[in-house]
Amino acid sequence: MLDGVLGLPLHPLVVHAVVVLLPLVAVGVIALTVRPAWRPRLALPLLGLLAVAAVSAIVAMLSGRSLAERVGTPVQHEQLGTLLAVTAVAYLLLAGYWLWWVRRAEKEPTTPQNATGWVASIASVAVVALTIAVGHSGSSAVWAHWMVEAPATDPTPAASPSAVSSASSPASTPPSTTTPAPSAAPTSTVASLYSADMLADHATAEDCWAVIDGNMYDLTDWIALHPGGASRIEALCGTDATAAFTGQHDGQPNPAEALSRHLLGPVG
Repeated sequence: MLDGVLGLPLHPLVVHAVVVLLPLVAVGVIALTVRPAWRPRLALPLLGLLAVAAVSAIVAMLSGRSLAERVGTPVQHEQLGTLLAVTAVAYLLLAGYWLWWVRRAEKEPTTPQNATGWVASIASVAVVALTIAVGHSGSSAVWAHWMVEAPATDPTPAASPSAVSSASSPASTPPSTTTPAPSAAPTSTVASLYSADMLADHATAEDCWAVIDGNMYDLTDWIALHPGGASRIEALCGTDATAAFTGQHDGQPNPAEALSRHLLGPVG
C-alpha cells in the first residue's frame, strides 16, 4: 500500500520530512526550555510540526519495507528506521505533552514545567543523533557501492625508442619472407586464471573471494560497505555464493551492479 507515488518510490520522498522536521522540532524544544518567553508563540506550531514528523517517521518505516521487497533489505538501515519511528512516537508523547502544557502565557513558569522541559531537551538531543544515524545508514545503502574507487587503468604504453626510430627511418632491407614456424594454438588465459581451488586461500575478511554464477569476485572492499552489514559478506568468503546471492537479490539491478564492480574473471 505504501509503495509509490506519481511513479516514484514513496520512501525517499517522505524521509525528507523526517530528517528535516524532527531535528527542527528538537532544536525548538531546547530553545523554549531556555527561553520561556517564547513558549506562548512557538509551542503550538512546534507541536504541529512534531505530529507531522512522527507520522512521517511511521510512513517512512512502512514504505521502506515495501521498497526493500524490490531492491533488497539494508539490515542496519531497517533496524535504525524502525527504532526512529518508535522513538518519534515516544518523543511526541513527551515533548508534545510539554508543548501543550506550556502553550499559555504565564507570569512565572512552574518548576514541574521547567523540569519536564529539560527532560524533553535531553530527549531532543537523542532524537537528533538517531535521525543522523538513520540518514547516514540510508545514504550508505544507496550510494556506498557507487563510491568504491574504480581500479586505475594503465595508460596506453608509449612506443619504445627503437620502434619509433624504425618506423621513422626508410626501410633499408625488404621485410623477411621467412615463414614462421607454426606455434601451438593459443589458449585462453582468462579461463585458466581462476579456479574453485583458489577459494581456500581467500576465505577471510581480509582477503575475501567468492564464486557467483561461475565468476570469481574479490569482495574484500565490499565487506565494510555492504548495506546489510559486514557479516553477510564475511559468511560468503571462500565459498560458492551463487545460491545465497540469488536467494537475496535475484532480479534486483542495484545489487547486480554493485557486484559487477568486484569481478575478477570467470572460473575455469
